[in-house]
Amino acid sequence: MQSRRFIITILEPDGTSRPFDASVLEERLRAAFDAAGRRNESRQAGDLALAVEYALHKLPRRDSLFARAEVEGAVIRLLEESGCSEVARAFRVGGAGGGAESRLLVDADRGTLAELLRRHLATPPAVFDAVLGDLEAAAKRLEFRSAPPRLWLELARFYALRAEEELAVRNPLPPLPELPARSAAELAARLPERAGRLLGAGILKLDALTPLFPRFHFTFLLSPFAGALGLEPPYTELELLPELYRAGQDLAAARDALERFVAAPEPPPCLLSLPDLFDFCARGAEGSETFALTLADALAGAFDPPLYKVSLG
Repeated sequence: MQSRRFIITILEPDGTSRPFDASVLEERLRAAFDAAGRRNESRQAGDLALAVEYALHKLPRRDSLFARAEVEGAVIRLLEESGCSEVARAFRVGGAGGGAESRLLVDADRGTLAELLRRHLATPPAVFDAVLGDLEAAAKRLEFRSAPPRLWLELARFYALRAEEELAVRNPLPPLPELPARSAAELAARLPERAGRLLGAGILKLDALTPLFPRFHFTFLLSPFAGALGLEPPYTELELLPELYRAGQDLAAARDALERFVAAPEPPPCLLSLPDLFDFCARGAEGSETFALTLADALAGAFDPPLYKVSLG
């Protein structure tokens, strides 16, 4: 669940689309770190995936549709800028797609190529026009009158990536917050009393603030929370919702205190994870997904401004 119902959609090379999933990107990044011989640094994969998601979220685009090549290019640039050029190369190789060639041939005239690209390549108009021109020039150089659509699309993605990289130099992604690292213990020492009690009871966990993607990350566990209240299953909304809303107010106060502590020009994004939510509901509330989302909303609803992201389960 993301605040403001903002969903990033990825347009795949075959023309299908799917929601962006930071956890899938994290696994691919871990594999790239391993392939580059830097397994001991693979813990950075989670921060990198969230940094990419946050950067896409902040882009001033009317819709939330991004081409796969566009996202992959952003990942590779972020890796290279973070001093992980070997990982960037491994990610680029590992991300290469495969598949059977189509027997269908597409003519090399401008109108036909433009129609093919409109269906399968999501790019800004300036990039689209540049790619179409590059594709026409390539067809003339190679003396292609027609070719399988996959070949045209592979060439188009290559030219799109190059054009997007040139565009990114002129119009870079919005900068991420720049803050010094803070350990979890340093942040915990700045929590208000009530949030500190949640931390001491094992209900709340707090991540360190890392320079790679500075953000506040709260993890809230429902089972120890209910246990501390003396509640036993089956749980009801009547007994849980008021307590969760008060706990949400405590977390919101904790975020405010941490923002004052780090004194950033722009407050870092704040994430909330509820890793045991669905298991908690399955064991104590008949496993209702609606009930689970209601509990999550009660906890997250106390934040103003809203949380950047809420991760469930």
